[in-house]
Amino acid sequence: MAKEEAGRTEIIPVVADLEALSAQRAESDAAVQKIAEEGGVLLKNENNALPLSAEGNDTVAVIGVTGMSLASGIGGERSYGTIASMTSPYEALVDLLGEDRVTGEVYNDIIDEAIPEDYLFTAADGDAHGAVRSYGTAGSEGTPIVMQGQTFYFGAVDPREMEGHEMGEYAATDATIAFTTGTKNYRNGKRGNAFPAAENSAYTWDTWVEAPEDGAYSLIYESMGGSGSMTVYDGEEEMGNVSGPNANQGTQYYSSIVPTETGMNVASLDVELTAGKRYHVVITCAQEVANKDMQVQLAWITPSMKADNEARALKAAAGNDTVVVFAYAKVSDPGMDRQSTSLKLDAAQQEMILKVAEAAHAAGNKVVVVLNNDSAVVMEDWIDAVDAILEMYYPGQRGGVATANLLTGAVNPCGKLAFTIPKKDEETILTISDEAWADWLTEDEGGNTTNFREGIMTGYRWYDANGIEPQFDFGYGLSYTTFEYSDLAVTFAPAANETAGFDVTFTVTNTGDVTGSEVAQLYLGEAQLPEGLQSAKVQLAGYEKVRDLVPCESREVTLHVSERALSYWNANQEELTEREDGTKGKWTVATGARTIYVGAASDDLILSAEVEVG
Repeated sequence: MAKEEAGRTEIIPVVADLEALSAQRAESDAAVQKIAEEGGVLLKNENNALPLSAEGNDTVAVIGVTGMSLASGIGGERSYGTIASMTSPYEALVDLLGEDRVTGEVYNDIIDEAIPEDYLFTAADGDAHGAVRSYGTAGSEGTPIVMQGQTFYFGAVDPREMEGHEMGEYAATDATIAFTTGTKNYRNGKRGNAFPAAENSAYTWDTWVEAPEDGAYSLIYESMGGSGSMTVYDGEEEMGNVSGPNANQGTQYYSSIVPTETGMNVASLDVELTAGKRYHVVITCAQEVANKDMQVQLAWITPSMKADNEARALKAAAGNDTVVVFAYAKVSDPGMDRQSTSLKLDAAQQEMILKVAEAAHAAGNKVVVVLNNDSAVVMEDWIDAVDAILEMYYPGQRGGVATANLLTGAVNPCGKLAFTIPKKDEETILTISDEAWADWLTEDEGGNTTNFREGIMTGYRWYDANGIEPQFDFGYGLSYTTFEYSDLAVTFAPAANETAGFDVTFTVTNTGDVTGSEVAQLYLGEAQLPEGLQSAKVQLAGYEKVRDLVPCESREVTLHVSERALSYWNANQEELTEREDGTKGKWTVATGARTIYVGAASDDLILSAEVEVG
């Protein structure tokens, strides 16, 4: 139901014109793939780990669930993309390098199996196998998740009867809870048996799971098309619960970084179980999405499965020339105390990187980490254990192809960081001290109040002001080639309606062996301002992507420093100043000496010139 924008967009009748829809999809694929390729940032590259050679016989191991399945995005108020356009990084690398050169393992994450009938019982004792299904759901509050300061309850289900049946009426005894239907693929090669949307189903399952061995299990609730929950009990005591939201069309999954192969949301509960003991599991699911069959499955990852998954991954790490480990950061809001706030990958992700790196390096192999995340990741625990790091963020529906292209050098990385990455959790504006935390988050009668006292000193400007060296600074990013900056010239050249401004000209030269693009950046040095007003040591004032420089090619670049960039907001001024164009404000040109810098990042400023701002 998208609105037509006159003169720009054209309504495509989906049923009547599939050819036009296909053309639109191809155009979208090309655009999102280019964005992912140009946005990927090469953070580290030692020992010639990258690019992966497209020629020769060197082998590659892809390890991690987001390498084997595409982590295109994280949902919410955004799209995951078109499933038909999605290719995993593993599949894309196979296409580029050949099936005989690439192997893949998930390590130990999400990939599970439905709990077999042999381990499901209809009661706490007795020999009858299965899960008792009854009509209706008693309702559940769902799982509270804080996003952008608001609390949402995912998986909440209202008490609901199923038409034509009383609440709690016996429906069936199912051998397993494994009602799945295929999207791109069928599970285990068989067509699924999901509940048709037209039935408007609402069911509750009661079963007792008998643990085959001692140890740490993941009990997993998978769903699509309906909302529901899974609660696990040890006798009368609740061990935990998870909920599944109304995952829609296989693209809106909230509990996991990727869905199952049939598109289901994956909500996992980690529990310690004792061999031979039975645990009560209650599952609910109620139809929520029109025209989408309701899928629901009770699955697990047993200790033996975990050990086997890990062993296969470590064997692959030891047996291939280069190991590409895919790690992801779970989305979370800061906790309510400084100690609970972390920018690190979770413990399981870090353990995977370290164990895989140890196995690979012991065999003389190289280790590359690819990150999927939405903000800075602190790497102090593992950065020295790996040879290369490629930051891919959440790369969209063609992210698998984009990742493979960057890893192999089919596309030369040219992205630069849009934020600063600290070395330690304790080195952020909130966590630098107990006093900083207490000042930022205070409690009053109305609840929590957040105080923003940093003014303009955010990001790299805060690190500069406090003399803290980050892991990677704003604007940082490597390439498979090298660039040289030279011939800086600055000319006083106010643009129309400006009283101050400069044109800054310089030359960028590709001094390496392959074609590449460089994001050249211009910064202004500190201004002398009235007391009480802030000026950063350096502040970005312009940039340009110098595209596709072939080896030895030079290109002249001119960037304009505007009057606004040379100005500050004069908070000491009482009245607003009205400009000729009718706008009002307190912007004031900072007069006096100023340094103009040009370079590759905020901490790699290669050229400089002094100017006088009149």
